[in-house]
Amino acid sequence: MVNLRLQRRLASSILGTGRKRVWMDPNEVNEIALANSRKAVVKLIKDSFIIKKKVQMHSRQRARLRAEEKRKGRHTGLGKRKGTASVRMPQKVLWIRRQRTLRRLLLKYREAKKIDKHLYHELYLACKANQYKSKKNLADAIEKIIYKKQLEHKTATQKTVLKGGDESKKTGEKTEKKQQEKKVTQEKKQPEKQVKKAEEKKPQPKVEEKKPQPKVEEKKPQPKVEEKKPKVEEKKAETGKGGKQKK
Repeated sequence: MVNLRLQRRLASSILGTGRKRVWMDPNEVNEIALANSRKAVVKLIKDSFIIKKKVQMHSRQRARLRAEEKRKGRHTGLGKRKGTASVRMPQKVLWIRRQRTLRRLLLKYREAKKIDKHLYHELYLACKANQYKSKKNLADAIEKIIYKKQLEHKTATQKTVLKGGDESKKTGEKTEKKQQEKKVTQEKKQPEKQVKKAEEKKPQPKVEEKKPQPKVEEKKPQPKVEEKKPKVEEKKAETGKGGKQKK
C-alpha cells in the first residue's frame, strides 16, 4: 500500500478544504505517488485525479416540521419547559412591545386628525402609566372621549340657538312694531299722493300746434324819385297869392 499522506496534505492546502474532503482516484495511485511538488498536484487536480468532495447534506426538514408544530402549540407542556415564565418571556420585552403598539396607534390617530395634540399628550401619559393594557382598550377609550366632546359641542350649539331664538323673537316684535308704524304713516300720506296722481292723470287740453305758414318774400322799398317842377310856375303862384313882388 502506497503512502499518499504528502499528496493529501498538499491537495487540501491547494483546494482550501480539510483532508477528509480530498478524494484521490484509487486506479491512479502510482501516478499520484510520483507527485512530490505542488505543481505536480495542481496538474493532477486539472486531470481530475484529485477531486474536492461536496459538503455532506444536513437536512432541516425535521427541524422545520418541529417548529411548525410548536407554533400550533404542540410540545410546549410543563414537561418541555425549562426556566420560569419571566425567563422564557421577560416582562420588560412585553412592556416595550405594548408601549410601542399603543404609541403607534396614537400617532396614527393624530396624523388622521381624530385627536388634537393636547388629547394625544394626555393619552400618551396614560399609556405610560399602564392605564390601557391593549390596542383595543385604547381605541375604545378614544372613541368614548370623541363621542363626549361631540355631545358637548352639540348641546352648546343648541343652547346658543335657543338664546338666539329668544333674541330673534324680541327683535322680530320690534321690527313688526316698526313696520306697523311705517304702514300707518304711509296710509296717512297715501291720500295726498293719490290726489297728486289724480291731478297728474287728468287729461290736459291739447294745444294745437300752429302749422308753419309759407314765407312771403318781402318786397324791398324802391327809392322815391322827386319830380322837378319848372321854377317859372312857382313864381307865378307866389305872385298870385301875395300880389306884386317887392323889388
